[in-house]
Amino acid sequence: YLIDLIDKEGQWSNKELIDETRTIIVAGSDATALSVCYVLMMLGMHQKIQDLVHEEVESISGSNSRDITTEKLSKMTYLERVIKETLRLFPVGPIIGRHLDKNVTLKDHTLPAGSGVAIPIFFLHRDPDLWNDPLTFDPDRFLPEEVAKRHRYSYLPFSGGPRNCIGFRYAMMAMKIILSTILRHYRIVSTEYKSISEIKLKCDVATKCVEGQTVELEKRFCS
Repeated sequence: YLIDLIDKEGQWSNKELIDETRTIIVAGSDATALSVCYVLMMLGMHQKIQDLVHEEVESISGSNSRDITTEKLSKMTYLERVIKETLRLFPVGPIIGRHLDKNVTLKDHTLPAGSGVAIPIFFLHRDPDLWNDPLTFDPDRFLPEEVAKRHRYSYLPFSGGPRNCIGFRYAMMAMKIILSTILRHYRIVSTEYKSISEIKLKCDVATKCVEGQTVELEKRFCS
């Protein structure tokens, strides 16, 4: 389809095609892979939560582990909460920029139209004024009744508003498929980190661990 935009419709240049392809590769693959790594780290550190996820996946998947449907994925609500809580603590995109098309007033300050603003998602997600005990891993923060208590823009792993990430539903689906498949066959038994506060991060284009992400897997023989 993208090539047709050049060859048949003449709407895109080669440079635009290359830029779009890079976006698809980085946003659609690298970001998802990095997020999955963080979820595995959190499950390795929180064994009881991992057990609950495994129980949910087993009860929904049934005997045929290859028969993964969108209906089954939609029922994996606890796994989804685990993913969301992981993305709260480790948003792949730690900061986003926006260009104001009108004046915006924040308390006693007015930002004029035309200004560029940076939104520090990483710090927003760990703000104790918004999140009680922010360094505690608690998937139940994302129960519907808890979400309803918070400002809708207090959580922005996929940005927000009309220019949010168009691939967030696909990303969530992909992560559920990958994680449910791994957890059906393996237990995450250890990680080099014992607490979230120990994890040293560097934030540039993406949020990454300074010392890498290593987990140990143990084969499950019951699946």
